[in-house]
Amino acid sequence: MYDYANLLFTGKKCNLRCYDCIGQHPELKGLPSNIDEFPPKNINSLIEQVNLHNIRDLAVTGTNTDPQLYMHEAELIQYIRSRLTKNTKLSLHTNGLLALKKIDVFNSYDKASITFHSFNPEIYHKITGSDKQPDLRQIIQESKIPIKLSMLITPYNIEEMDSYIKKTSELGIKRVVIRKLEGKEDEYPLEKLEPFKNINPIKYIYGWPVYNINGIEVTICGFSDVQASVLYLFSDGRLSNRLKQK
Repeated sequence: MYDYANLLFTGKKCNLRCYDCIGQHPELKGLPSNIDEFPPKNINSLIEQVNLHNIRDLAVTGTNTDPQLYMHEAELIQYIRSRLTKNTKLSLHTNGLLALKKIDVFNSYDKASITFHSFNPEIYHKITGSDKQPDLRQIIQESKIPIKLSMLITPYNIEEMDSYIKKTSELGIKRVVIRKLEGKEDEYPLEKLEPFKNINPIKYIYGWPVYNINGIEVTICGFSDVQASVLYLFSDGRLSNRLKQK
C-alpha cells in the first residue's frame, strides 16, 4: 500500500536557515517540538503500519530541523530496529553538519541522503545562511553506508547543476536528487536545461525522471507530481498518508 514512510522531527531551531524551508509552509507551521522527546509520540503505530504493509524504506527526516539534532538518535534507531519485523531499510535525511561528530550513529542507518545545495561556499551561504559546510570528502571516507546528495534548486544555484554533478562524480557518489521548490515546480523547467535537455531518462521512479550523467543516477523530483504512496508521522503524533493517484 505504501512506497515509503517518513518519521518527521520538528524543533525549536535548526543549524541552518535554508531558502524556502519546507517547515515554514502553512501546513507544517505550529507543530510542537519533538526534538527531545523519547520515544516520539505514536512511534509504535508508525512501526506497526510499516510492518503491516511491508514498507521497504523508513526515512528519519525533519520539517524545520535536522534529525541529527534529535537528542536520542542512537536510542531511537535501536528502538525502531528492535520492533521491525520486515526487511525495512532505515534511512537518514540530513544536512550533514553533524555526521562526523556522530559518525557511529550515522553509520547505524542503512543509507543516508545529505542535503547539500552547492559546492560554492558563497552560494551555499546564500541558500542556507551558514558559512559552515559539511566535509563531504571526510564523511564519505568514514561512512560505512551508501550516500546520495540532495540539491534544492533556487535562483542562486540554478546554473550550477552541470558542475555540481561533475564534482559529485569526483567524490565517488553515485546518486543525486535535484529537488524543485514545492509549489513552484514549473518555475524552473529543469528538463530543458543543461545537462538534461539533450538526453532521455533511463527510467522513472515515482513518476520522476532519472538520468545517467557521468555514471551518476540523477533524479529530478517535485512534491506535487510524485506518484508514490507515503505514510507520515508528524511531531504531534498524527499519522497521515498521501496516496498515489490512480
